[in-house]
Amino acid sequence: YFSVIEWIPTSARSIMMTVRALLLSTGQVILAGLAYVFRDWHMLRLSITVPSSFFCSSGMWPSQSAHWLIISGKLDKAFKEIKKVAHLNGRKDVAENLHTECIHNEKYNIEKEQNVFFNVISFSILFYRFSAILFLYGLMFDLQNSGSNIFLSQALLGAVDFPAKCLSFLEMKFLKRQPSIAFVLFVAGCTTSINIFIPQ
Repeated sequence: YFSVIEWIPTSARSIMMTVRALLLSTGQVILAGLAYVFRDWHMLRLSITVPSSFFCSSGMWPSQSAHWLIISGKLDKAFKEIKKVAHLNGRKDVAENLHTECIHNEKYNIEKEQNVFFNVISFSILFYRFSAILFLYGLMFDLQNSGSNIFLSQALLGAVDFPAKCLSFLEMKFLKRQPSIAFVLFVAGCTTSINIFIPQ
């Protein structure tokens, strides 16, 4: 996630976040297909774990976040990473005028504001992710009541995400982010609440 934020130019971030979300939905559809092919639980788990471990090990190669390097006290490495990101985003003037003293000031500001501000931001992100994923897990755990073919229901649940993710890309591009997120979460909460009153 942080590599998408730091290493992708600002103009392409919304596209990359949408592609990332579409890949997650594709994985959900593939999971339904794998569950249909491998009926044995152990084989299904093996078929999911082997590719996942490969992708997790490939995630060690990208460089660390500059923000994390500053907090860790590795200022020289953070300086190099910030210069690389500035060049990538076309901000060569920033990269040339950046000094290690700026990094020291940034570290001081981070340490000073980290206690309260960082905790508020972390709680907000966790609450947002919990709210966004809660309705999806509610539907996934209730798949046995949605029809006779649980594999098809799982695949459809992933496929329905595709137009929603594309619509969210258009919302992020042309509307403000906070009202869009609030509206989408409100609609998701309403549809989940309606699902309680629908008889089996």
